[in-house]
Amino acid sequence: MTPEIRRARRAFIWVGVVLPAVITVLSTLVVLIWLPSCPTRRPRTGRAERRRTASARHGRTRRSDSAFRRSPSC
Repeated sequence: MTPEIRRARRAFIWVGVVLPAVITVLSTLVVLIWLPSCPTRRPRTGRAERRRTASARHGRTRRSDSAFRRSPSC
């Protein structure tokens, strides 16, 4: 094996195997450290929850999708 091939193989091992493994381990540790300080309730996502919350503020309950349409009296 020539020195160039050895050098290329060593570079591949470091850049393709060792560095990604170290980054993965460090990021996993960061997430595990932050996890206890995260809130336990689920964050709001999506439009449906906002629509339901807005309609609940106006005294309407969710019966169907038509319940979210604006009525002529509004």
